[in-house]
Amino acid sequence: MSQALASPSLARIRALRAETPKASSPPDASTPDPLPQAPDVVLYVGRFAEHKNLRRLCRAFAVTAFAAQGGRLMIVGGSSAETADLSAWARDEGLACVDVRTGCPEEELDRLLASCRALVQPSLEEGYGLPAVEAAAVGIQVAASPTGAAPTIPTDRLTLMDPRDEASIARAIDAAMSRPDPAADWSPVPTVAVDVVHALTATTAANHPPVRPGS
Repeated sequence: MSQALASPSLARIRALRAETPKASSPPDASTPDPLPQAPDVVLYVGRFAEHKNLRRLCRAFAVTAFAAQGGRLMIVGGSSAETADLSAWARDEGLACVDVRTGCPEEELDRLLASCRALVQPSLEEGYGLPAVEAAAVGIQVAASPTGAAPTIPTDRLTLMDPRDEASIARAIDAAMSRPDPAADWSPVPTVAVDVVHALTATTAANHPPVRPGS
């Protein structure tokens, strides 16, 4: 059995999730950077490489029931040029439900994870896919392709998709949105492995936007 996944980042995310406003609660205007209301956002965190399948994800998200109800897709992690390019493409496609952002500090990534309703990972191929694993570890529903470590995520917090089929991606997102929060924590990897991953994050943070390794 693996040891508890106990990185400082996951501890922060769990604490922030406990404080996340509910759908019926208006945001606190006195907070400089209030958390988004959890039911409004599906989050993607990672690089903007071609195999990450982001344009197909955007088109698929636009036809979900969640988007029809006002939900949004937030894509985080590209360079300034990649973000501008994907944003312009989404505007040209009329995908007003998609928000695109560059990489951001670790603490802000934690806030985004804590406040999202689900995390999506539609990669055509994946090395490990740490954002999906971290999200599942703190009880966030994950919609993912069967790549990287995604198939090891327990089924009470994972909905699989065919990443080459936009209808399958859309169905997986809507299915993830309809599922209840998992009843128990999940510890996927030994603590030492998490320590190595976060050490790599610290080593590269000075030269690259802080997108978690394996994303």
